[in-house]
Amino acid sequence: METKNNDTAIRSDGTIRSDEAIRSDEAIRSDGTIRSDGTIRSDEAIRSDEAIRSDEAIRSDEAIRSDEAIRSDEAIRSDGAIRSDGTLNNNRTIKKVGIADTTFSRIGMFKFAEQAIKDSKEKGIEIKIERYTVPGVKDLPVACKKLFDEWNCDIVIALGMSGSMPIDKTCTHEASLGIQHVQLAANRHILEVFIHQDEAMTEKELYEIARRRTYSHTLNALALLKGKTTLTPKAGMGIRQGKDNVGPIRF
Repeated sequence: METKNNDTAIRSDGTIRSDEAIRSDEAIRSDGTIRSDGTIRSDEAIRSDEAIRSDEAIRSDEAIRSDEAIRSDEAIRSDGAIRSDGTLNNNRTIKKVGIADTTFSRIGMFKFAEQAIKDSKEKGIEIKIERYTVPGVKDLPVACKKLFDEWNCDIVIALGMSGSMPIDKTCTHEASLGIQHVQLAANRHILEVFIHQDEAMTEKELYEIARRRTYSHTLNALALLKGKTTLTPKAGMGIRQGKDNVGPIRF
């Protein structure tokens, strides 16, 4: 009677179950679960099913995230660009204009370029300025290159002033050659805006030349950002930057 109590158990219907049957049932319950139809599923089947569900959930979540990222990216590309503050600027494209200037110059030419950009009010384009200031004109080529390579500028304006001595003119010539090399290597335009101290009789006249030349070339830079034929209607018209236009020759 004692052995029977230790090794067996009574079912709810009054029948007696052996100890091995109990252990087997306990193992199944601890390692498995009962289906809705009352049958028991093995632990391996459960783990396999859980792994599948978990994997499906992960894949589904990744697909959702991927789809959301794609839609977000497409929305940004189709509807506009991101402003500097991170907000979405609908129906506008950002273009970066690099402006390199020097401490040698006696005239602050940057403000003329900045004003031209403000006055242009280009439709559908948001202009972002990257400024790089160097000591003199011979340092401008590297500044222009860094504006392309490190700040991803679409176009660069090089502002410089040459002295009136022969050595100054030589330095300006060398700087100009360097700028040519940079724009050829980058395959992007650099508009060279140089002022020569001996091209005006008075400081007031020199200041006005600097203002007009910088302003006009900045507008030219913005035009080039739009495309290769934007300036075509002005071709052959004798247009000058800094002084009065001389006009076309016609017969």
